[in-house]
Amino acid sequence: MITIPGADHGSGAMPGEYVVTLSKTKDPLEGKTSLDGLSGEELDKELARLFPRGLPGPVDLLPAKYGNRRDTPIAPVKVEKGKKNDFTFELFSK
Repeated sequence: MITIPGADHGSGAMPGEYVVTLSKTKDPLEGKTSLDGLSGEELDKELARLFPRGLPGPVDLLPAKYGNRRDTPIAPVKVEKGKKNDFTFELFSK
């Protein structure tokens, strides 16, 4: 569940229609146990060995179309004042 904060704590999004984009990423270093306990020069050397071309960016876990406001297949949502405004989004891998 994601809550959109508003200007006042807990006020949520302003009423209106919104395009929905979603993204979820994973740290490319997650699970690299060879990095545990290393610091300073040791860490630099191990990172250079693992990633000779430089550190990779985050790994996208959702198809790119969901993160692009022009390509998202998710229908716009309408936030209405005084309503609960809960939205569920069904995602597909293709």
